[in-house]
Amino acid sequence: MRKMMKRKEGFTLVELLIVVAIIAILTGIAIPNFMGARTKARIGKAFADMDTICTAEQMYELDNEEFTNSTDNLTPGYIKNIPKDSWGEDYRILTNDTGDKFLILSNGPNTNQDVTIDWDSVTSSNVVKGAIGGGAGADSAYGITTQDSDRGKWYHPSGDKNGDIGYGSGQ
Repeated sequence: MRKMMKRKEGFTLVELLIVVAIIAILTGIAIPNFMGARTKARIGKAFADMDTICTAEQMYELDNEEFTNSTDNLTPGYIKNIPKDSWGEDYRILTNDTGDKFLILSNGPNTNQDVTIDWDSVTSSNVVKGAIGGGAGADSAYGITTQDSDRGKWYHPSGDKNGDIGYGSGQ
């Protein structure tokens, strides 16, 4: 009669290597997606903050018949405090020469000021209302596209991840 060898319980080295390889592949796929979700959440928060600042701007305009060029003019009467954007930077508010249009800007994920505006070229027809950049709104506003130009660029998630996001007063 043949003696049967008892097999030790456990996994072989090949089985363990296969499991480790599968986990590494899944991790490589998942981490970039999680990082993208974090950026999208920060952009969403920035747009929500800009919407709140927009409301304060509109209340200021009702009292003063023009929009302000500074967030300092909005506190404490129109908004309790101006939040920092999702990346810890200050929001910028720009108004045109007549004071009837405004743009709230965040430097976006790269925290660099990418958009500069020449307000002389801003007319009622090209003033965007609502979110600009970030994939959530207009990709072209105030003559600025998502591409590099002499005025900067708006952030777009499918681009190179540089650019600003903004919120316009519209018509």
